[in-house]
Amino acid sequence: MDVLVPTLATRSNLALSYYHLGRIEEALRLQREVYTGWQILSLSSQLREAVGDCLTISVGNLTEILIAAREFEEAQSLAREKLPEIIDRHGPDDILTLEVRTWYARALFRADGASEDDVAEALTILEDVLRRSKRVLGDSHPDTERARKFLEEVRSARADAAEES
Repeated sequence: MDVLVPTLATRSNLALSYYHLGRIEEALRLQREVYTGWQILSLSSQLREAVGDCLTISVGNLTEILIAAREFEEAQSLAREKLPEIIDRHGPDDILTLEVRTWYARALFRADGASEDDVAEALTILEDVLRRSKRVLGDSHPDTERARKFLEEVRSARADAAEES
């Protein structure tokens, strides 16, 4: 445990560095390994509480990188599976919960062939995330601005689709 936690944290930072450099496949491979490591550590009743935030952060990071890799179904599945646990652990207004919900909505909206129901769900999620983010984080927080940007993209795409039909 003494060596594994800092190693996973460092590897997560490296995965994010790869991601920001556009090296998506390397980032994805490494972040999947990190996520698996946090999952394994969280199975221990003695470590569950200590690594819970790290596992949640890893879910958000992996979901974000999966979207960049256009692995939308896997991103949706991961977020959908983990969100109930994250909300139970952190509450609906926590920054980590809001982040995972934001990326889940993004995965719904950006998926190839996203259904109208998926787009509507993404819109509903992002409206709620934006409202909560403004209240909890403030209007100019980067996570609030990201939720606002994604919401504007969904609304714009819906308006364009309505015009086309």
